This record gives sequence, C-alpha cells and structure tokens, in this order.
Amino acid sequence: MQYQLFRSTTPGFTPSSANLVITTSATGYSDVGLTEATAYYYVVEATNTNGSSSPSNQVTAQTGGPGSITAVSGSNQTAQVGTAFANPLVVSVQDAESNPVAGVTVTFVGTGLTFPSGATAVTDSNGQAQVIAQPSSSGTLTISANVAGLSAPASFSETGTAIPQTITFGPLSQVTYGTGPITLSATASSNLPLSFTVAGPATVSGSVLTITGAGQVTVTANQAGDTTYAAASPVSQSFTVAQAASTVTWATPAAITYGTALSASQLNATASVPGTFTYSPASGTLAAGTHTLSVTFTPTDTANYATNTVTVVLQVNRATPNITWATPATITYGTTLSPSQLNPTASVPGSFTYSPASGVALGAGAQTLSATFTPADIANYTTANASVLQRVNPAVLTVTANSLSAPFGTPPMLGATITGFVNGDSSSAVSGAPALATTANALSLPGTYPITIGTGSLSAVNYIFSFVGGTYNVTFTGSVPAAGTQCNGAYNGSFSGNITVSANQICVFVGGSVGGNLHLTNGTVELVHTRLGGDLQISGGTFSITSGTTIAGNLQVQGTPASSATSHVCGTAVKGDLTLQNNGTPVLVGTTDGSSCPGNTVQGNVTVQSNTALVSVLGNTISDNLTVQTNSASTVVNGNTLQGNLVDKNNTADTEVFTNQVRGNLQCSGNTSITGGSNVAASKHGQCANF
Repeated sequence: MQYQLFRSTTPGFTPSSANLVITTSATGYSDVGLTEATAYYYVVEATNTNGSSSPSNQVTAQTGGPGSITAVSGSNQTAQVGTAFANPLVVSVQDAESNPVAGVTVTFVGTGLTFPSGATAVTDSNGQAQVIAQPSSSGTLTISANVAGLSAPASFSETGTAIPQTITFGPLSQVTYGTGPITLSATASSNLPLSFTVAGPATVSGSVLTITGAGQVTVTANQAGDTTYAAASPVSQSFTVAQAASTVTWATPAAITYGTALSASQLNATASVPGTFTYSPASGTLAAGTHTLSVTFTPTDTANYATNTVTVVLQVNRATPNITWATPATITYGTTLSPSQLNPTASVPGSFTYSPASGVALGAGAQTLSATFTPADIANYTTANASVLQRVNPAVLTVTANSLSAPFGTPPMLGATITGFVNGDSSSAVSGAPALATTANALSLPGTYPITIGTGSLSAVNYIFSFVGGTYNVTFTGSVPAAGTQCNGAYNGSFSGNITVSANQICVFVGGSVGGNLHLTNGTVELVHTRLGGDLQISGGTFSITSGTTIAGNLQVQGTPASSATSHVCGTAVKGDLTLQNNGTPVLVGTTDGSSCPGNTVQGNVTVQSNTALVSVLGNTISDNLTVQTNSASTVVNGNTLQGNLVDKNNTADTEVFTNQVRGNLQCSGNTSITGGSNVAASKHGQCANF
C-alpha cells in the first residue's frame, strides 16, 4: 500500500500532482523546510494496484516562528584587509521549543567588512546558516546576525589588520636658483595621496615645490595610511639649488672712429638682476684696430646669483681727415693751375697730391680738381680724397671780317681773320667758318656796303667768339663807256652820244649823264641820279630808273618779252610822254607810300595799253592825260594826280581805280572787272560814275 501526501496553504484545495509532497509506504512523515508561522493544509490518498482511494479529510498544521539565534562558530578570527576570514561565520536558529528552524533567512551586518558571497543565508534543515566574511578595514570588527522578528541577534567579534604600503619617490635633480615651481612626483603602493614636507630654501604646497634660495633642499614624501593601509615609511630626497647665473646682455657695439672716447654708447651692458658693472677699459680713446671690451657684473644678491664676466669686440676704424677746399674762383682758358686753385687744408698733418697737377692748363668748362691727402699718422687716419669744381671760362677769339674793294660786276669774295689764341693754340683749335654776308652783290651800285659776320659753323672747345664787321666797297668801272654800244659797267661821267644796250650788257649810270638817246634791246639798264638828254626806249631786258633821274625826252617801254622780274620807274622826272605798251614784263611806276619806289613826274601823257603782265601806276604826278586800255593783265591805277583826264576802258583783266585826283574827267567803260573808289574828278562817267 502506498500513500500520497498533498500540501497547500489554501484550505479546501484539490489534490493534484502540482501539490504532491511525497509518495511513501511509511505511515508517518516529517515535513521540513516550511515557512515559519504559516498554516499548511494536508490531504492523504491511499493507492494500490486497484487504484486510489478518495482523499482523506483535510488536516491543518501551523508552523512555529524562530525563537532564538546563536553564533555557532567563526568568531575571534584575524585576517588582513581584503582577505576573507579562514572560517565561515555560522549561526543556529531555533524555535521556542529549541527545535531547529529551517528556511529562515539570516542577515549578517557589520562595519568594516564585506561578504563576498552575500550578506544573507537561509537556514538548512538543522536550522543553521553561514556566510563568508572579509575585513575591509583594520581594527576590531563586530558582526551581528539576525532573523526578522528576533530582538537578540547573534554576535561575532573579528580583527582586521591593515595592508602594509610603500612610497616610491625618485631622486630630485640639481636646479638653479630662479627655476620655476617644481611638481613633485611620488606614489604610494596603496595609491593613497601623499603629503610632502621640505627642509631648506624652498616651500611646498601640495605637490608643488617652490625654490626660495640657493642651498641644500630635502623633500620628504609621507603617507599616513588609513583604515585599509598602514602608514608608509617616509622617503626623503635631497638636492642642491645652485646659484643662478646673472644674465648679462651686451650687444656688440657699432664700430667707432678713432678719436671717439669710450662712453655709455659702448659701455652699456645690462643684467637680469640688480648689481654693479666694472668695465675694462673703463674710458679713454682707443687706437684704430680691433679691441676686446670686458665687463664684470657683481649682483647685489650674491647669495643667490653668481658674478658674470662678458666680453664684446669693438672695432675702431681709422678716422678720415677732414679736408677743407673752397671752390676756387673761375679762371679763363689758358690760365695754369697754381696754389690759387690747389689750396685745400686738412685737419691733421700730412701731404697732398693733385690731379691735374700744378702748372696744367685746363680746358674750358666745369673741370674737376682732385686732391689725395696722405696723413702722417697712417695707423689711425685713412687717406682722404677731395674734389672741387673749377670753372674755366673759354678764352675770347676775335673774328674780324676782312674789308675789301672790288669794281662793279665783281662777286664779293668774303673772308675773316681770327686772333687771340692762347696756350700755344693755333687755328687748328677752331673748326667751321663764320657766317659772312653783305648787301652788295655783283650788280650792286658803286658805294660802301657793310659786311656782317656771325657764328656760322664756327666752334671751338676752349674759345668763344667776338665778331667785328667789315666793309665792302664797290668801285666804278670807269667814267664813261668807250663807245655807245659798249656800255657794260658802272659809270659816273658824262657820255655825249647815244647808247644802245643789248644782250649780256649791264649799263649802269650813277650821277652821270647821257647826252643823246638810250635804247635797251636786251640786257639791263639802271639809271640813278642820271640825266638823259634824249629819249629812253626799252624793248627788251630789265630796267630800273630811280632816285632823281631826269629824262628830257619820252620814256617808252614797248614789246618786252614775258618775265617774272619786275622793272621799276621810281622818283624820275619824264619831260615827255611815258608809254607802256605790249609788254610781257611786269612794270611798277611809283608807289602810293613813296617809300621803296617814289612817285614820278610826267609832263606829257601816260599810256598803259595792251600789256600782258601786271602794270601798276601809283602816286605819280601827270601833267596831261592817263589812259589805261585793252590790257589783258591786271592794272592798278591808284593815288595819282592828273591835270587832264583819266580813261580806263576795255580791259579784260581786273583793273583798279582808287584815290586819284583828276582835274579833268574820270571815265570808265567796257572793262570786264573794275573796282575803285575815293577818286576826285571834275566828272565821273560810265563804270567809274560812283568811284
């Protein structure tokens, strides 16, 4: 026969495999591991090969609560912090009848300990529970174990021992006074913070060591320990604080010149700390060359700073003598150099050499005089050079035009003479030629003409020029021509017969006379202040009748060929008629202003007819009539005074009629183009009616 025991905390429960406690053939069973102070309900079913019986009546059983807890074992142990005690801490829980109570949770509590597997344990069937404890601090440690509802816990007394520790603190290097704060580095094996103490000229704050002076310094690292670690043995390190070097700054002084005394410009060292300087040499003037200057610095704080000696190199350059040389006065080319120009002075003794040397004559212009001075004390003074500008004015050459005489008809041959050469120069010092000119030419009337002279192409390096003009005297060919057909020259006598001038002949009378007629067929005729006893007939060539000439008969200019040259009748008295007819040569008869060609006096008629070149009749006095007709070239009739009539007709070219004084009539007709005005006449007709 087998029995099945079912259990539940719910009254009236239904047995099932879920709440089956045990199947046994025993007639008794002790149920353990139950929760204390709890009501449990039990039902039993009997089973055999024939099956199971109906459940028995339900039975109720009430578990009892823990009555006490006591320490069994594990007290009074000693272990190092961090190491578990060798034996577990064991407690026993019993009910009021001293029966063990299983399944009770026991909680272990203590200060300075840890429980590696947990601080709670559940009692076993013997009512015992245990935990492993480990000290986390040193000293006497009390542990209590308790169960909920009990007022008197079990107690354990244990001992924790501190962990030993060491300090690692390496040597400290020697430093120099003035070194900045030093961060100390030391460690404890416990990783606990260290503290430092210091002996000697230094202070410490935390791990920062500050040097306060030179000398021996000892730093001690300490770790006092805590509840976990024992105090470490202090470790000390000593080092020397050396005197600081005083920093002396002394820049290499600029080179000086011999004669310059030593001063603060050179003796100007500075130091990083207060103190005094002693220089060598301390003052004075040094010879030219390279010198070593030395300074010894003694700090005020000799306890902490060392003296310092520094040197620099000073270059003393040779002095340059002062040369005084005034700009010499200007001289003229040919003047040789002398002490008047070569006169510099020096600030120290010595000697001069010159270039150019004394006695040299300089060329004209701005010349450089140079002097080299060599001092007597060459060790301390350099040679010196000086220069000045010597202005040399060019000398004056006189260029004189050569005066000369030549007969009429001779081309002037002009020349000049140059004088005034100096310094042994000759005409080779001059190039080019002067500009020579005269108003005279081969056909100039006899008389004296000026010769002007100018620079022309003349040039000279060392000279300028002064010019003196000359005269050119044209002389007469003779008194009269040898025959009437041989008038070829200039004459001033009286010729009694007729003269005929033909090709290539130039017949000039000045102040003379011709008793008969003069006929120009070609060539040239010029009459000046000449009296002609008969007629002047011109049928070719060129002519000029001027300056007080008198013609006793008629003046007829007829049939001259075309020419670009203008012939003149000026300032002449014509006793008969003046006729200008069929001419190809331009003719000027007087001018209105009377300057270059004075007006003429004509006692007969004036006729201007059928000319093919310009004819101008200006400012003349005419005793009879003036007729201008059938001209194919321009005519100009202005400013004349007439006793008779003025007729201007049938001209095919321009004709002008202005400012004429006409005692008779002014009549104009048949002209192609006519202009006029301001004329005075007894009456005006035709085209001149309003002139």
